[in-house]
Amino acid sequence: MAKLSGKIAIVTGGASGIGKAITMILSKEGASVVVADINLQMAEETAAAIKASGREAVAVKTDVSDWNDIERMAKTAIDRFGRIDILVNNAGIGRATGSLISPDHALIENLTEAEWEKVMSVNCKSVFLCCKAVAKKMKEQKSGRIINISSVDGKTGSAGGIHYAASKAGVISLTKSLARQLASFNINVNSVAPGTIVGTMFETAWTEKEKSEDARKTALGRLGRPEEIAEAVLFLASDSANYITGEILDVNGGSYMD
Repeated sequence: MAKLSGKIAIVTGGASGIGKAITMILSKEGASVVVADINLQMAEETAAAIKASGREAVAVKTDVSDWNDIERMAKTAIDRFGRIDILVNNAGIGRATGSLISPDHALIENLTEAEWEKVMSVNCKSVFLCCKAVAKKMKEQKSGRIINISSVDGKTGSAGGIHYAASKAGVISLTKSLARQLASFNINVNSVAPGTIVGTMFETAWTEKEKSEDARKTALGRLGRPEEIAEAVLFLASDSANYITGEILDVNGGSYMD
């Protein structure tokens, strides 16, 4: 039997990369999925792929830094499916402006206030807003799963992206706080903290040398794949994780061990 049969899931940033891998595995295991993404065309393509596999899906254009968009996202799920069982907060950005690989751009004296606010808004405030949007319905149901995608950088820091690392540290703290607040309603809140994953927004900025160096930093000697993050999300969304909440699940090939 499918692990998520009859469940309703929302995945932000669900149109590509890790988000798409998550939507596909959740649907494969029986969930109907709301594919929320700022790129509506790509969201519709992902939703179409899910439908082609025999599952239900709907695409919603969503700017996760905009409360009105998030309210519409949650309303779409409830109007279409009647409930919300799973929320995966996956949407995020690495840098708001400038070169992803510019050492000078990464320096704190060159980082603009606007860029700091943009990254914090998309990566951290959005998690708060999306959780806020689904909390009432999950409380009424007395059940729910929230899985937030953070990052190893949220634990270790990152000299090359201090605003990114700070935003992901915020996601980690928010995850733990919400886990405590929502536990009495049978709502589990956890996070997956990926390491370096191919097929993501960062890959276009990496040279082959940098990929090799990152791979060597892992105990397993390779970079991760989006599907491996998706498998971790599936576990936390399933009944196999009923007694897990407030956990930050590292999926980094052993590049960081806490």
